[in-house]
Amino acid sequence: MSKPTRFLTAIAVTLVLGVMFAYQDIQKNEPTYQQHPAVVILTDFFGASLSGLIFYFGIGWFARRKERKLKQAGDDKFYDEVARELQDKPMVPGLWTKAFAEMGGDDAKARALYIKYRVAQLVATANQDQAIKKAHVSKAIKKQVMSAFRRYAYLTIGWILAFFSCFLLIGAIAMIYSHFYPSCPSDRDESIVGSAIISIIFACLFAFLGCLSFVKAGIKLKFTLL
Repeated sequence: MSKPTRFLTAIAVTLVLGVMFAYQDIQKNEPTYQQHPAVVILTDFFGASLSGLIFYFGIGWFARRKERKLKQAGDDKFYDEVARELQDKPMVPGLWTKAFAEMGGDDAKARALYIKYRVAQLVATANQDQAIKKAHVSKAIKKQVMSAFRRYAYLTIGWILAFFSCFLLIGAIAMIYSHFYPSCPSDRDESIVGSAIISIIFACLFAFLGCLSFVKAGIKLKFTLL
């Protein structure tokens, strides 16, 4: 469990326990609460905060202990790898020379120091590879999130444009109908036809832009001429 998660969980534990303790004191309605309600409630939350701190540091201790065990297991793996190297491969010249020089030419001590140096080198290489892998994974996750966000944005824009296109088209049809079939001949307005044509043009434009948004979102559009 990461530190931010432990911190938020500790706060949640503090709030839940504090509310529970305060609710019990309110229900009991003892003389102490009647005289100093704010002090009693603050005391309840202070006790709950101790529980939150115990949770935070306790989980942290278990996490560090687990991390040390994993590190020890990883170091044992590298010691096994160095043991196989000493049997099948020659020593790394630079490390062996360094260990031999530091031990003053003592072959046994130089060999022990070489093993220590070689394990440290393998651990550093593994940590570097792991960091690079995490960076690639993080980059891939960010790319997926951005891709999903763009798709959602294009879909939203597409539906909005489709709505406006339908709205303008229905309005144009209503204006044309009211022009050719007016309820009263004196209500006929010649300017309605121009407004209807403009509405149809904008409806087609919005429909075209909506189709582009859907295509950008990854939706395959098929048009069939009957």
